[in-house]
Amino acid sequence: MARWPILSAWIVMLVPEAASGQYFSYHRDPPRSTQSVTATYAAVDFSHAGELDSELRFDYSGPAYGAQYSRPNLQVAILFGNQAPVGRPEAENLQLIDASLSTWGEIRLTGGHSDNRTRFFIPILVHSNHRRVSGASQPVLSSIDAFSVTVIGIGTGAGFNGTRGKVQLEARATPIIGFATRSFGDATGSSRLFDGDVLLHFGPLAGRIGLTLGYGIRTQAWNVGASNLLEEVDDLFRYRGHHHAFRVGINW
Repeated sequence: MARWPILSAWIVMLVPEAASGQYFSYHRDPPRSTQSVTATYAAVDFSHAGELDSELRFDYSGPAYGAQYSRPNLQVAILFGNQAPVGRPEAENLQLIDASLSTWGEIRLTGGHSDNRTRFFIPILVHSNHRRVSGASQPVLSSIDAFSVTVIGIGTGAGFNGTRGKVQLEARATPIIGFATRSFGDATGSSRLFDGDVLLHFGPLAGRIGLTLGYGIRTQAWNVGASNLLEEVDDLFRYRGHHHAFRVGINW
């Protein structure tokens, strides 16, 4: 019978300790779930990569402006640009539209469900982008009036999300390979790209609102056939390009 008081004493000593451990785990700082909207300035370089040498080229090198919306595991961005064609200042201005969407899941390398304030992960990403470059004032009437290609692809790479006080850093770098199709005509092909993005969130600074700064880079190659009717110029829509995007906006 003497064992029961001793056992009871151990239970009394251990239960508060266990309860304290569960309490601490439950109340650890949760992962910060940040949404942001940012204005974007991008330096775009887009040029023909085939052997064709004619006026049926849509080379674009210059600025573009737009916006990006970001939330955990999702980014949506759009850019608009307008400039004289490279090397042909007498020709009609070109208009650029670039829209992209990325969504991904995570394989976490560090950080568990109870402590996500700093974690490295592998993103498993689905990406889509559409780029159109055409004459700014003329409607698109045929398959050779514009570069207009949509890409959908998958990729994986590396990511990081860390929070220290009121500062959060999100970073992701992802090579992607995709299927490309032209908006006009019957041509298909492929695209390879590298997508990198860094967002630095400060705050909240006023109520729920904080400041977000960001940088993004994308390098991409498009290899799309012209059409069954233009087999002699099959590299007409073979292009390569990159852009550097600088962002500033708000988060909540």
